[in-house]
Amino acid sequence: MFKFCKILPMVIALLTATPGFAQTPNIADAQERVNAAAKLFGGGDYEGALRELRAAEAIAAEVDPDALPSIRFNMARCLEELGRTQEAIDAYEAYNKLPDVSHRKQRAFQALNKLRKQVFGSLSVACDPTGSVIEIKGVTEGAPSCPWRSDAVPPGSYALKVTHPGYLEEIRLVEVASGKAQSVQIALNRDPEAAPLTVAGAPTKEPFRLRAGPTIVTGLGVAALAAGVGFNVSAANNSDAAEDPLNFLQRNELADAFERDRTLAIASYAVGGAALVTGIVWFIAGGKKKNQTSHRVVPTVNGLAVQF
Repeated sequence: MFKFCKILPMVIALLTATPGFAQTPNIADAQERVNAAAKLFGGGDYEGALRELRAAEAIAAEVDPDALPSIRFNMARCLEELGRTQEAIDAYEAYNKLPDVSHRKQRAFQALNKLRKQVFGSLSVACDPTGSVIEIKGVTEGAPSCPWRSDAVPPGSYALKVTHPGYLEEIRLVEVASGKAQSVQIALNRDPEAAPLTVAGAPTKEPFRLRAGPTIVTGLGVAALAAGVGFNVSAANNSDAAEDPLNFLQRNELADAFERDRTLAIASYAVGGAALVTGIVWFIAGGKKKNQTSHRVVPTVNGLAVQF
């Protein structure tokens, strides 16, 4: 019994030392680490503050992920104060992947801009012709077209290649320095062995103007139609008068006048309609002209020449 009593505390101590029997960390432990980090940060011990925040990050990731944004933000601040620029950039970018309050997001945005200028340079490329394809090994991906710009180019020397169908390829050495903006303009030369460009001329719109022939015919058609309306009205009046009992003595005369006016109205309608249609057709047909030309753009020693 005595031996068992002496062995039991040793067994309990051994078991509680194993991971299965260790006390589970909680958010209070993470907060304690954060409080310690704040004191160390205020005293200028950024390395010690970073160590406490990393311990707090491990606890929060397990028990309270909502606490991660503020912890990672402060880790980035510690790295920034320590002058470990690239690590600070990575830390701010890791923080930005998490949702957080706006004032910290704004502070992280400003810090990233400042840190990137310390590490990266800015490069912009303008080309003639526009739309040329550029390639910078280690910087560009795919086949970006010109104009192109990037504010995150690592410092160094780069071979910038610019290509465009029908033009000679150009390769230019470009130097990019940290915190500096580099601008490059490249005008490609036309390839003399390339096939000439065939360009469809822009359609020209002829200004509207009246032409005598169709205008006169159309006017005569309108006048004839108006006369037909007048004759038609006169015929209707004569018809009404012939049917009036008071005009029985002039009935035959009024009937003749009705027939005459009706015949003239029909003739005027026929002539006016034909003249109006003829004038319109003449005007449209006479106005059709070739309004599109084609020409060739041919390279010469002095530039480009246009041949029609």
